[in-house]
Amino acid sequence: MKKMISLLLALALALTLCACVTPKTPMPIEDGDKSAAQPVTVRLGGLKGPTSMGMVKLLDDAESGATENGYEFTMAASANELTPQLVQGELDIIAVPANVAAILYNQTEGGVELLAAGTLGVLYMVEKGGETVTDVASLSGKTIYATGKGATPEYALTYLLSQHGLTLGTDVQVEWKSEPTEIVALMAEQENAVAMLPQPFVTVAQ
Repeated sequence: MKKMISLLLALALALTLCACVTPKTPMPIEDGDKSAAQPVTVRLGGLKGPTSMGMVKLLDDAESGATENGYEFTMAASANELTPQLVQGELDIIAVPANVAAILYNQTEGGVELLAAGTLGVLYMVEKGGETVTDVASLSGKTIYATGKGATPEYALTYLLSQHGLTLGTDVQVEWKSEPTEIVALMAEQENAVAMLPQPFVTVAQ
C-alpha cells in the first residue's frame, strides 16, 4: 500500500470518546464485615477497537488470577449489540459511544449511569496514496468511508465540517459501513480512498 497521509482531527480529540455505563441498581452487600465479601464475576462488553483495547490489561490480569473478581468479556461490532444485553441484565458494564450512554440514561430514566469517559483522541482522517487531504477544508467534494452513523463519529465530523463552511451530505459525502474492517479492505483495493477510522485500524490499513 502506498504511503497513507493521515490528518488528525484535532477537535475530535475532545468530541470522540467512549463512555462506560452500568445499571444503577447496586449489588447487595450482606450484613457484617464488608471486607469478607465474596468475589463476583463482572460481565463486560466493548466494541472492536479502542473501546476494548483499554480493557486488555484488566482481562489479562483476571486470566492470570491477579484480580480479586472474575471478568467475562463480550466484544461486538456495534453498540446496538451491547445495549439490549445491558438493559436486560446480561451484561454489567459496557463501553460505548458517549451519545449512546446518554440515550440509555434517558430511556431507563436513570437506571443506567455513566461510570467514566475512557477513550479520547483515536479518530483519524486518512487518505491512501496522494496528498489531496491536507486539512478539513480539502475534504470538500470527496466521499469518505466511515463507521459510527448516528453516533459520536458522525456528530464530530458534522461539527468539524460546519466549522469550515462545509455541510455533511452536501459538500462532503459519507459512505457508512458497519465495521472498520470493511473500510480497511476497501482502502486496500482503492487508490486515493479517504476514510475516517479509529485506531488500531489506522495502523492496520497502513
